[in-house]
Amino acid sequence: MNMTPERIEEIKALISAATPGPWEVVNLGQIEIATNYRVENGMHVANWIAEMDVQEEDQEEQACVDAELIVSAVNSLPGLLAALEESKQDESRLQTAIDWWDNYSKDKSAQLEESQQQLTDSLERERGLKYLCNQSFEEKARANRELAEAQQTIARQRKALEFYATQGNHKWSHTYDETGEVEEIASKVANDRGRIAQAALGNKEGSDKA
Repeated sequence: MNMTPERIEEIKALISAATPGPWEVVNLGQIEIATNYRVENGMHVANWIAEMDVQEEDQEEQACVDAELIVSAVNSLPGLLAALEESKQDESRLQTAIDWWDNYSKDKSAQLEESQQQLTDSLERERGLKYLCNQSFEEKARANRELAEAQQTIARQRKALEFYATQGNHKWSHTYDETGEVEEIASKVANDRGRIAQAALGNKEGSDKA
């Protein structure tokens, strides 16, 4: 049976309505299921829940095993349900992380394409500026200043492209905390959050934080 959230809630409701545990098997010649079994003033006292139907002597061993299974199942159910719900929450968090990474990768690809186009444009501008250097002194001085700016832009953009193109910078890793829970360690690209790309594109805020 598929353990849907609705089914889990149904089982939790049954547990809540049932006799509070822990349950135990009591064998006093008749196999019974009870809670809080004890002897008071020579009397066997408990919250009696159920009695196993044993018709023949050779059925007693099987009845005892059946009773132990019932008790074990009832006592284990709350913990099992909690573990199942936690597992489903982990699955949901993992899917959210995957979706986020897909969207993040698409955004970074678009930024890389824009940076590559700007790099191409800058190279074309650099060739044009070199031609101007052969003109008059004033034109050459102005061209040299623009050339230096273009070269700085190219250097920033090339550095950004190298950073995002390096495969290792996209690699995520994980470790385990003291409780055994998985802790993901974001990649350098994820931690960068586009700051290097923003700096390469001339974004002053990105340049200051890079």
